[in-house]
Amino acid sequence: MFPAAGWSGSGELTKAIKQSKDLQRQGKIEEALPFAEQALSISKAIFGKDDLNVAILHDHLAAL
Repeated sequence: MFPAAGWSGSGELTKAIKQSKDLQRQGKIEEALPFAEQALSISKAIFGKDDLNVAILHDHLAAL
């Protein structure tokens, strides 16, 4: 569900995505939100706001 190409180059992005998904799986949605927002912000900085990777993270955030 998350971006496959290019996103692993940022340790911060990878960590934020992992933390968000782990917390979501545990049912800790409120705790997952800041990490999902951080991942989205980092993704926009890396890929630009119109990139598919950013859209995927927008979708994840909306699903929370």
